[in-house]
This record gives sequence, structure tokens and C-alpha cells, in this order.
Amino acid sequence: MALISRVLTPDTFLENALPVLEEIIFSTLEQYPDIIPKLANVKGATGSITQTTEQSGVGKVVLIPEGTSITYDDVAQGAHKTFTFAKYGIGVKITEEMIDDQKFDQVGDIYESMARSMFDSRQQAFMDNFNNAFTTTGYDGVTLCSTTHPLIKAGGTENNRPTADVDLSVTSLRTALTDIKGTLSHEGLKQHLMPRYLLVSDTNIYDAHELLKSDLRPGGFSNDTNYFTILGMEYLSSTYLTDSDAWFVVCDKHKVMWYDRKAPTVKSQEDFDAGCLKTKINARWDTGHASWFGIWGSSGA
Repeated sequence: MALISRVLTPDTFLENALPVLEEIIFSTLEQYPDIIPKLANVKGATGSITQTTEQSGVGKVVLIPEGTSITYDDVAQGAHKTFTFAKYGIGVKITEEMIDDQKFDQVGDIYESMARSMFDSRQQAFMDNFNNAFTTTGYDGVTLCSTTHPLIKAGGTENNRPTADVDLSVTSLRTALTDIKGTLSHEGLKQHLMPRYLLVSDTNIYDAHELLKSDLRPGGFSNDTNYFTILGMEYLSSTYLTDSDAWFVVCDKHKVMWYDRKAPTVKSQEDFDAGCLKTKINARWDTGHASWFGIWGSSGA
């Protein structure tokens, strides 16, 4: 643990300081735009792991002639996904000598940096669900965005990415929405997914705004209305998306999960013999997808 020396004042130490220091951290966390509650299914958790199992529903209802018994259907079980709650944290030690030097302005910087560290790590961990959506094998044996997701009851496969990846445009967004509208469930029924967010990198935010917020069709040379405006979609951008060309449609129903086993927690303790105040922030979480339904993505051309 790094030792930071001679930067604090007597007014921000021990009993009187602790509530102030913790408030600096939590108020800093609240200042940053947290994308996780908007895009993730946020859940609490207990124990060291949580496991989910994908399954189908029942198939289509069938005609039952008068006097005959009801038809019973089976539910098919799919793959498992295990979430493991690792611990993340960082701390600082403040020496007794810091008090004497009375450099008050620096105390806020130290504790704000702890908050930024925690915020940055959580945002990056969540956004890696999308950064790895085209390269990392998921629970069902393919990537989060794939052309070959297996349907566990109906058989065959479904896609949630284009056969050839494309940049964001009027045409490609239409293709994405058409694919989403036609998505079949594991039992072969229509999903009725509704697109809610268009997720892009910071460099793609201008195109996203034009696509979703222009009254007229973007890039057109006539007075054609912009169909996308009636969908009620919003766009979100993240500096934590590593591919500037990648873009995603996130629907109202999906299972990109964020489990908070332990929310960010701050603790401080005096080391009387050493003359130090130790402060730490830690948390436990895991994130991942327990189903691919409701996500559509392209890595760009």
C-alpha cells in the first residue's frame, strides 16, 4: 500500500475527519454518469457465487378437440452461467506528520482519486461485456453477439449481429431493428422485443444523435420523415467502449447482468503506534450475460 505523506491538515483527521472523508468519496461517486443502472439488470447477491440456467418456455398452444385431454409440453434446459464475486479495492495511509504541514486542499484530491478509481473499475468491468461481445465465448458456446446462437428447443440458430459487420448508418440500424423484430425464442415464438437504447462510443455520438433525434431522415435530400424518432429510443455513449466503430441496440428485455455482492464501502482506522490513519474502499461484484436475447451488435466495418 502506498504511503502518502505531509499533505493533510489537523482539521481533517481522526474522529472529526472520518465523516467528511467518507462524504468526499461518496459524493464524488455520485457526480459521475453511471451507465450501469441504465443498461444492466442490477441485482443484489448472497454467498460467493450465483448460477443461472437458461431454459425455454412452452411451445405454441394446440387445438384440443372436444372431450380430449389437454396437451402437456416440456421445458428444455439450456446452458449454465456462473457469476463469481471477486473483491476489488484500494487504500491509502496518512501519517501523523501530514497534520503538521496543513495543506488542506490536497486532502480532497486524495479521497476523490479513490472514488474515481472505484468508479472507473466498475464502469470498465461492465462495458467489457460489450468490448468482448464479438471475441469472447459466452455461456452458450458462442460470443454475446453471434450469427449462430443455438435455440435449445426449436432447434436451429438465431443471430444478433450482421453476417458482415457494418458501421452505424440509416441502413444498418434498419437492419438491426428488423432482425430484433423477427427474433425467435428458444421455443420458436416471436420475442416482441422493443429497442430501448443505442449504445455507441464517444466518437460515434454525433451519428447516433442525428439518427435518433433528427426530424427528417439523416443524410437524405428530401423531406422524408425520420422513422426512428417514433420508436422512443435513446442513445448512450461510453468512453469505456474500446472500439470506436462498434455499436449496439439494447432492448427492454435482456439479461446483461450486474451483481453487487457488496456495494462500495469505505472504512478508516487509526494505527496508534505508527501514527497513521488508514482508509480503504472496497466492493465485490460480477457481471456478464445470462442470455443473448435483447442485445444486437456490430463491430463496425
